[in-house]
Amino acid sequence: MTNLAYFQLAEGQPGADDTLLYFLAHKDMDAATRSWADFRADPQWVGAKAASEEKAGGSQTTEGGVVSGYLRAMDFSPVK
Repeated sequence: MTNLAYFQLAEGQPGADDTLLYFLAHKDMDAATRSWADFRADPQWVGAKAASEEKAGGSQTTEGGVVSGYLRAMDFSPVK
């Protein structure tokens, strides 16, 4: 899993105050599945998530939860 970029929606757009967008790269879908499973089981992540939720008084995930999608670069894309 490679972190590529993190964004917030521009001011004035619906969800701008509580939306985080990020782009990750994976070798393929199998690698993505393994990376996410490993991440969710990582003791440091589990501890950090629990501490964050305890401090905030619960989950900070907005209604509708986390939405994930997978993209495929087009042949002419400079990031391919």
